[in-house]
Amino acid sequence: MTSPEDLDAERKRIVRKLGLLTWGLIAAAVLLAVAGGALLAWIFTGAGYPFLRTWLIVTLLLLAIPAAVHLAPWPRKKDGDG
Repeated sequence: MTSPEDLDAERKRIVRKLGLLTWGLIAAAVLLAVAGGALLAWIFTGAGYPFLRTWLIVTLLLLAIPAAVHLAPWPRKKDGDG
């Protein structure tokens, strides 16, 4: 049988791995937002927009809009509510 100490060590290992996975996904999302913002800014330079300002604005929008939707205090469905 597994001892409580073994189970606690396994739980801590799983929590640590999930924390690393979470930070890795956040880093990947930020990298994609920066790269996507650069691509859109490069496309908009053909229309006469300055690259750096457009890149900053688009990148912030790509990060801020999903974050705002996620953190908004709107009513959410609970498990079992359909």
